[in-house]
This record gives sequence, structure tokens and C-alpha cells, in this order.
Amino acid sequence: MVVLTMLVFALHAPVNCPPEVGQIRWDGVQHTLTIKGKRVGVRGTVWDRDRDGKPSHKDLMRIDSASGFGVDELWIELRGNLAKDIARSLKSKGSAGQRCESRFTVDGVPKVGTARALARLIAGTDSGGGKLTLEDRVRGDMAGWAEQMCGGKTHIGEDQLAQALEARGKRAHAKAGAGTLRRVAHQVAADYSLKCAHLEVGKGLTFD
Repeated sequence: MVVLTMLVFALHAPVNCPPEVGQIRWDGVQHTLTIKGKRVGVRGTVWDRDRDGKPSHKDLMRIDSASGFGVDELWIELRGNLAKDIARSLKSKGSAGQRCESRFTVDGVPKVGTARALARLIAGTDSGGGKLTLEDRVRGDMAGWAEQMCGGKTHIGEDQLAQALEARGKRAHAKAGAGTLRRVAHQVAADYSLKCAHLEVGKGLTFD
């Protein structure tokens, strides 16, 4: 009994990770999404970039597998509600292990703020072996812009948000084409409509 108690304690004991060394990495983080009407189990790895002890806004996540989809090493930056969802999943289901790892950067990572946006991203990368397409990058960037715009105190209607995302997309991703930019802008705007709607009405849109 004493040996068993010590083993359980060791498995759940926090990893010592001084700031000068790096960040906590959680392996085998499990989450469930609805993709194309089906419940899909997702497993991934999360890096605690802000060192707050849990998956949170701007932490890095690598989707290692999604049951039924050919996804392998799909990198995302956690944002908004998705970060909170992943934190709840880690708290309730635990992980396969954690370790202290040196900090690093990954370029071109899409910013994903909702489970719905992640589901679309996984479905869109299925045939590409986990590699991001131009549309995936457009979607990731638009989600990041929407996260920024909806985080203030200004009410933004869904159509207004879609128009703003499409306009910025034309400057940042002209090669994607007008039709793709318009379609993705409206999808992202729908994902963020509730977050933008509860804010104060009466001010215009601005970008940093």
C-alpha cells in the first residue's frame, strides 16, 4: 500500500521547470471534437509557453492524431475558448506524461480559438497528411484577427466582422482568391459571432 501510494504521488507530482530551463510539455492530451457530424477523439501535445501551469491563451499545441483522419503533427496556437476546452480536458482526463523542455518557436502556426474552427482545420488537412494548405493558413490568421477584434469593448455584428476579415484577408492572402476569402471569412465570423455580440455597441473596427 505504501509503495502504491508513493507511485501515485510520483505520477501526479508537478514537474520542476525553472524559467531559465524552459517550459512544461504535456504529452498525450486527449480531447473530443465533432467533425462532420461524428465524435472524434483527438490526441496532442501542449507546451505551456506562458508558464501558468495549464493550457491557456497563446500556448502551443501539436495535434498528433485524430481518429479517422490522416492528421499528423498539425501545429496550432491555442486561443480563447479552445484553450479553455483543452485545459478542462487535461484536468479531467490527465495526460500521458509531462516534462520540462527548452523553449522554441514554430513559424506559420494558425491561431485557433474554437473547437469548431479546429474541427474544420483537421477536416481540411486530412488528405494532406497534416500539412497546412493556403486555406488553412487563411482560416488560422482570420481566427487570430477575430480573437483580437472581439476582445475589446466594441460590438461587432457577424456580417460586419466577416467584411472586415475578408478585407484584411485580401491584403494578407491575395493568392487565396476572392471566393475562398469570402467563404472562410463568413465561417470564422460565425464561429466568433457570440463573442463579439455581447460587447458594447457604437464604435467602429480597428486593427493594430
